Amino acid sequence: MNSNNHPSAYGYQPPHFSGHYPQHPPVDRPRVPEVMLKELFVQVERKLFVLALKQNERGRFLRLTEETHDQNITVIIPSTGLQELHQALGEMITASESLPPPPA
Repeated sequence: MNSNNHPSAYGYQPPHFSGHYPQHPPVDRPRVPEVMLKELFVQVERKLFVLALKQNERGRFLRLTEETHDQNITVIIPSTGLQELHQALGEMITASESLPPPPA
């Protein structure tokens, strides 16, 4: 079923969401050495975000991590996509500032 609780047109019915994502077994890959180029910590309310600009043999990338008490959630963005991400974040900031404040 999709989010509207109607059967999917494609026949796919996702399993019931239990509130957390299943843990995937670790993938046995050799570690690629990384060089830290710059690191920033951003505290937003009770959330801590770590932005790490790194480089390895495949190129530069931004590792964005939300650190929590029991797990870390990480997104890796190749440096070739940083300008596009910057533009998209700018659009989201503009949209957020132009909307009325949320109800209290």
